[in-house]
Amino acid sequence: MAEAEIQKDIITWLKASNILHWRVPVQGILRGKSRSRCPNPMTGHPDLAGVIEGRYFAIEVKTAEGHLSPIQIEWIDKLILSGAMVIIARSLDDVIRFFTKKKIDTNL
Repeated sequence: MAEAEIQKDIITWLKASNILHWRVPVQGILRGKSRSRCPNPMTGHPDLAGVIEGRYFAIEVKTAEGHLSPIQIEWIDKLILSGAMVIIARSLDDVIRFFTKKKIDTNL
């Protein structure tokens, strides 16, 4: 399954579970009339983020063969040190398992 399909499944589940979430834009930022792109400071941040029960969470979506880049690892380490919950999801089941293990109420 492609990363975009996994991400779509996760977003659908998060919406159905009434979990506040958003996609993190990591592409370059368009600038001026020339529409040139400047670097985005969010590059490397996990694909999805949100808040549940007062805690920030981030979800990095990867295919079964996908690997984390050094900048993604750096972001994940910083988020964990800041107290965020971080999930590396290769399927929707990974996300459901994570929230279930954390005993977070997904039927808010």
